Amino acid sequence: MLRLIWIHDKKLLGRGIRHHVLNAFLISCMCVCMSLNILAVPTDKEIVKSSYIDSLRHNNTVYTENETRNLIKYLKALKDTSPLDSMRKYSAEAMLNYSWYLMNKGEWFLCGDLLKNALQYCQQNDQTLLHQIETAIAGINLYNENYNEAGRLLLKSNKYFLEHSDTVEWIKNCVNLGLYYSRIHNRPKALEYYMKVLDIAQKEKKYENYYSIVSGYAERVEEDSIIGLNILEKALRISIDNGYTFLLASNYNELASYYYRMENYHEALVNARKALNYAERFSQETMQTTAYGIMSDVNYIQKNYVSAYSMLVRKSSIIEKLHENIGKNYYSHLNEIDSLINWINTNIPPLSGSDDKGIVEKSKKTPDFTWWIFILLSCALTGGRRNSNRNENKA
Repeated sequence: MLRLIWIHDKKLLGRGIRHHVLNAFLISCMCVCMSLNILAVPTDKEIVKSSYIDSLRHNNTVYTENETRNLIKYLKALKDTSPLDSMRKYSAEAMLNYSWYLMNKGEWFLCGDLLKNALQYCQQNDQTLLHQIETAIAGINLYNENYNEAGRLLLKSNKYFLEHSDTVEWIKNCVNLGLYYSRIHNRPKALEYYMKVLDIAQKEKKYENYYSIVSGYAERVEEDSIIGLNILEKALRISIDNGYTFLLASNYNELASYYYRMENYHEALVNARKALNYAERFSQETMQTTAYGIMSDVNYIQKNYVSAYSMLVRKSSIIEKLHENIGKNYYSHLNEIDSLINWINTNIPPLSGSDDKGIVEKSKKTPDFTWWIFILLSCALTGGRRNSNRNENKA
């Protein structure tokens, strides 16, 4: 699975939630069906263990609420056939896997306990798994604006993956570092890491999908607008040529955003409408809000106030729905997380003297709904007032 750390922008007005956009398609575009029959009927011990490890480490099979509930079932099946050290590894991977699922849904505040426990079950000689856990911990630190600790963990992991020729994990970590440097306002350093990803994606076709995913982030820190446009256009061509249809809404939204900043409002509308078409086709709600936000802003600037208001109402309606879903899922996940951790702690003894250094002090037990209320209130009061911020957006 593409385990990138998509950082949430707290300035979520107008075309905001742009960092949420990629979170939604990330889960959808990488979905790979799980071999449930093998795991449900463990007739061959090695096949069962191999399938489970592969599914967690490479494909990340947790895509739906129902699959999160199956993690305990899979661990129970493995417990009957696996030695203790292997079960510790599987348990750590299960908790890490659940954490990435939650992060991709934007529910960072629920992951702290899972990752803290994952560290308790990770063998120190399993450096690959350890650095994967630490990368996830870095994501939580970024979310909580603990930048020093986040940077330390990411740089440490980046060095390890590079030295051990783990190209996929190294690519992901470069993206994470790009996001980290963006958050601390070091644009040249952020661009450096993004360009590393784009360069290798251009050279090796098996990594080409990363180009389409990272292009929007690279364009936003690239000061040369022509180079930025070329990056976005190439990303779109890659998505079209390779059939990455789940990425097209994001590609078109990024182009629409670019043209908006360049004050080419005709092209901004054209691309936003294309983005909306694909977002609706694949039920990608956050990308729908982005497209509606751009269209509302353009109509507002062009003094088409009725259309601007109509787009804003549609956007607000989707945001309200997303807000409701967060509330519904929050307590469900709390229950599933507690059940998973309790089962593992009860049935699999942790490593003695495990170190949880680097983990956030404690995961938040209540979600921060304030910013969702702020979005809805701001949408209602301000409409699409982006015109006054155009100069800042160009900076």
